[in-house]
Amino acid sequence: TIITNFDNLRGEKTTRYVEDWNVNTAHFLGLGVHAGQSYLLARGLSASVATLSAIPTARDFKYQAKLISRTAKASGLFFRGDFRTGFGYVFLVGGLDQGSWSVIVRRPGEDNKTMASGVLTNVRFKKDQPVWLSVETKGEQITASLSLDGERYTQLAELRDVSFLSGGGVGVYTEDGAETLFNDFTFSQ
Repeated sequence: TIITNFDNLRGEKTTRYVEDWNVNTAHFLGLGVHAGQSYLLARGLSASVATLSAIPTARDFKYQAKLISRTAKASGLFFRGDFRTGFGYVFLVGGLDQGSWSVIVRRPGEDNKTMASGVLTNVRFKKDQPVWLSVETKGEQITASLSLDGERYTQLAELRDVSFLSGGGVGVYTEDGAETLFNDFTFSQ
């Protein structure tokens, strides 16, 4: 199990935290602060992705992270992906004042394929409200879940797909114009 919390990373006092990430867009990642804690700040400059350098490829895993949206644009988890090409899966949630979510197959230069999507009828993401996303993959099965407290998760989708069955990296994704804080990354196989 790999657990990454930005309060413990060397990034607090230097910019060396960027070495922990593979990015497809310069200046995509920075540090942000919320309620006195350090977070990874992802700013969408076009649709941007980054993967954790420590996990170059993974096929069967559970991956979770906490995020706080600062704009109305969507952001979320990038998985079984390639940061160079941007190909991979994305589990994303809408930004401020939205309750939308989706799981997509991302193929830059082609139309993205929405595998599942919906709107949470009782949730609208508010300023400073954290949301935890969780993705679990096993073979061609993908399970996407969401939590508002980091402990109790609601399964939103259970899918089967073979687009990126061989695996890939895990990381973060933001739409163009999104600004999102990420923290409390957990990865296990």
